Amino acid sequence: MGNDQLYYHWLGTIGLGPSHRDLSALLDRLEREGFIATEQTDGLRVIKATLAGIEVAQARVGVDWIARMEVR
Repeated sequence: MGNDQLYYHWLGTIGLGPSHRDLSALLDRLEREGFIATEQTDGLRVIKATLAGIEVAQARVGVDWIARMEVR
């Protein structure tokens, strides 16, 4: 199972499952913005966080279209 399929399955399990098309579009946007890098390996899309993506995920940097998590 590729990373994008794993994320899709996980989000569906917790009740936040987007459509495959929506998830693909989101991953494409995250990659265009420089927050992730993807590559094809054995026909699977492998997703890797970039330093910029990690900084957003850890709420060190804010982006207007990504909800900021609360840091406690």
